[in-house]
Amino acid sequence: MTDIFLSYSSLDRERVQPIRDALVAHGFDVFWDQAVPAATDWDTWIRRHLAESKCAVVAWSRHSVDSGNVRHEATMAERQGKLVPALIDPLGAEQFPMGLYTVQAANLTAWRGNVDDPEWQKLLRGAEMKLTPAWMRPLLDQRDAELVAERTRREIAERRDRTWREQIAKEAQASAELRRERTDAVEEAAALKARLEAMLAGAQQRDRELADLAQRLAALAQERDALAAQSADAERMIVLLRRRVSDLESGPEVSPTLRDVAARPAAATAAPAPLAPSDPLAAAAAADREAPPRRPQKASIWAVLIAALLPILIIVGILAAVMTKH
Repeated sequence: MTDIFLSYSSLDRERVQPIRDALVAHGFDVFWDQAVPAATDWDTWIRRHLAESKCAVVAWSRHSVDSGNVRHEATMAERQGKLVPALIDPLGAEQFPMGLYTVQAANLTAWRGNVDDPEWQKLLRGAEMKLTPAWMRPLLDQRDAELVAERTRREIAERRDRTWREQIAKEAQASAELRRERTDAVEEAAALKARLEAMLAGAQQRDRELADLAQRLAALAQERDALAAQSADAERMIVLLRRRVSDLESGPEVSPTLRDVAARPAAATAAPAPLAPSDPLAAAAAADREAPPRRPQKASIWAVLIAALLPILIIVGILAAVMTKH
């Protein structure tokens, strides 16, 4: 028994053949009048196959609507409850045969062999419904409902899974950003630590330099105080020498100071107390006491004066050089 009787116009044979091939590939046994057996009446042969088939697919086109055979086959199929129409040309209601426009048709005008095309799936469902026994249709409907429910649950699960994946991807991205920020913070902290250590090392170096400068300043202060003391001693010695020179130039004999010293009682001068050799006044008084009275010479006076001033000038020069340097 034939599954599907394919009705079409012979002018549309090349356009209908892909439909026939797709139906055969889907598993249907398709009849189309390509070869009439010898000694067989065509009308009887067509009527027999149409009666034996469970489904009749009519390919409506601008040629088939004008074909009397196609119109007659469609009318018989519609009366037997096995008509499944398909449009291969866009047609209006006024072009359809009377009474056949009300049957919903699958629109294959843009179909190019895609088995997932919604209109092709519509044609397949119509053919399957005609081929299915009446007692099995409730079971198939129930199975279809279960499949729809399962498909719905699967779609919900897929959406949930997609949402979770997107959330996980966002959390992974946020975690990666946090890790990068932590890495940047660690690197910045390391750089700041290095700078701080360098600053501390520089501060310690400056502290050492300041300590060295403080020590040098203290040493220079001590040297300055020593030079100041030496300068004060030199000034006192200059004053004493000026007085001595003035006394030597004022009289032919010894100076009044030395004369007063010589006129002291013998008891006072018999055992004089030793003086520190560094005291210039004591050294001068001792020299006046021990030296015999004589008339001073001007040349010797100037020699004594130069000899006394030379160390002072050297000390003053050293002091000036030290002060200029620091």
